[in-house]
Amino acid sequence: RLSHKHSQKGWAQLPEAGIGMSHMWRAEDDGRVRGVGEMQVLALGGVSGSEKSSYVFSVLLRRQWFPRYAVTFAIMCLQVVGAGFSLWVPFSDDMLSNRMSITLTVLLTLVAGSATRPTVIEAVPFPTLHDHYGQSMLFFVASVVAVANLLVFVTCWGMYRGSGKDSGFSSYDYYDEDLKMIEEELADRWWCKEGPLYTSRLDFIVVVLSVAFLVILHVVVFCIAQLHRLTVILTVKHELDCYDRDPTEHSKLVICSPQGTLEILRRDDIHGCMRHASLFPGVRFFSRVWRASRWFRQGCGRRCGRHVPLLVEQSFHPLDSLRLLHEAMER
Repeated sequence: RLSHKHSQKGWAQLPEAGIGMSHMWRAEDDGRVRGVGEMQVLALGGVSGSEKSSYVFSVLLRRQWFPRYAVTFAIMCLQVVGAGFSLWVPFSDDMLSNRMSITLTVLLTLVAGSATRPTVIEAVPFPTLHDHYGQSMLFFVASVVAVANLLVFVTCWGMYRGSGKDSGFSSYDYYDEDLKMIEEELADRWWCKEGPLYTSRLDFIVVVLSVAFLVILHVVVFCIAQLHRLTVILTVKHELDCYDRDPTEHSKLVICSPQGTLEILRRDDIHGCMRHASLFPGVRFFSRVWRASRWFRQGCGRRCGRHVPLLVEQSFHPLDSLRLLHEAMER
C-alpha cells in the first residue's frame, strides 16, 4: 500500500520529489493502490539475498492497453483504410492530385500520431513497440499506397496524352463519331484493365496488400508483446524461486488479479504463471509454437539466428524455467 502522511485523501504520492514517478496516481475506493497511473500491478514477490542483511523485492507492472491503446491503434488502422480509399478515385487529368491529396492528409495525421508517445514511455531513450507500430503504418502508406497512385497515373493515364489513335502515345483522347463525344483511352496494359471491386487491377493488388499488411502487422505486434510479457514474468519467477534458501511448495511470486485479489501459485505451475501475464488465451498452444521456433533456431544454427531476432538464444530461456527449477530443488 503506497501512502504518506502528507498525501491528499484518495491519492497516493511519493514523500520526496524526484524519487520514482513525479506524478500522483489515483487510489482505489478502498484506499489501496493496485497500479501506478496506467500501469497495473501484475505480480510481486521477494526473497532473501545472498547476504542475510539483504532482501530482493520485485514488482511487475503491466500497461493497461485496453481500451486506450486499442482505440489508438484502431484509429491508425482506419487512417490506413482511409488512404486506401484514394485507390477508387476515377481516371482523369486531376486523378493524381486528387489521390495524393487524400494520401498526404493521412500521412500528416499518421506523422502526428506516431510522434506522440504515451506518458509512461515519453522519456524512454530507445524505440518501443508502440513507436514501431506507428512508423510501420507511416512507411506503408508512403511507400506502397502513394507510389501505387503515382504508377497508376503514369502508366495507365499517362503524363502526356496524344490526340487520336495514330498519335503514337499509349494513352490518348479521340473523338467517337458514333457517340459524338471525346473518348479517353487508357494504356493497353493488363494492370490498367478494370479488376475486382470496380478498380484497376493494380489498385486491387494494393488493396489486397493493405489488408495483408494490417493482419500481419497486428499478429507480429501481439506475438512480440506476448513474448516480452512471458519472458519477463518467467525470468522474475526463476530468480525468486531458484535462489530461495527456504523453498516451500508455493512460489515466492504472488499474482495480483485485476479484481485486486492475490493468488499464490505452486512453484512448478509455469503455465498458470504464463496465463496471468498472457495477452490472449491459448497460452499452451503459444508455448508449443514458441518451443518449436526455438527448436528451429537450434537446428539452423547461429547464422539463421542473426536473421531471425526473435529466435536468438540467450543465457536463460523462459522455456527452461521448469527444468532449472527442478535442478535447483534437487540441489
